Amino acid sequence: MNYNTILRDLKQWPHKYGALLNKHGLQRDIKSTDDLISLQLQTIEDSDDVIFNRAKARVNEIYICTGEYWPKVTKYLDVGCNDGRLTLRLAKDLKIKEVHGVDVTEIKTTDFKFVKVSQDEFKLPYPDHTFELVTIFQVLHHSKDPFLVIKEVLRVLKKGGVLILREHDATEELRQVIDFEHLLYEKLDPETYIGVYQSMKEWDTLIGLKSLGQTQPKGPTKCYTKAYVK
Repeated sequence: MNYNTILRDLKQWPHKYGALLNKHGLQRDIKSTDDLISLQLQTIEDSDDVIFNRAKARVNEIYICTGEYWPKVTKYLDVGCNDGRLTLRLAKDLKIKEVHGVDVTEIKTTDFKFVKVSQDEFKLPYPDHTFELVTIFQVLHHSKDPFLVIKEVLRVLKKGGVLILREHDATEELRQVIDFEHLLYEKLDPETYIGVYQSMKEWDTLIGLKSLGQTQPKGPTKCYTKAYVK
């Protein structure tokens, strides 16, 4: 992430950022990188109600994407599970009993089976063909090597299993806007921040599985959910 690049893009194409600024109720008169940094929002832990509603929305999207196809899911893996609250809520709504989550940040939980993984050498500690369902929500674009993450996910996904991806449909002109949105949510070190943005077609090519369905990209940064079957 480069603040100067975002600033130049914002000055040249302000209309691209209007919806995002309006979404957060922020000023539009941004003249310097200091102005950009001053816009950063305080990170507040999501309430249980927010998690509940987000999970309901994700479940609805999953059913839209999978249509009539839904395997019997006995084991579920969430890649990039964060604190695990959304993972558990999804599993409850989908009626899945055995829940696993991995993340690059350690969390303390006894509610599901958590494993910390390395960002540098991403390796899932599971045998081949373990899970009927794997979800990756807004994680791939923060991976040092998205192809390696996908390779590992496909290794542990059973034949006939479902992969649910939530990502940005990041056209070239949208990538600075996505950087800008990430800048808003938390204080970032632009030297270490990872933002590997791809279009939906590019993600499809990397994943290489048959698509079951998708939601339409929406919002200022064109987020969508898509289901694939192995």
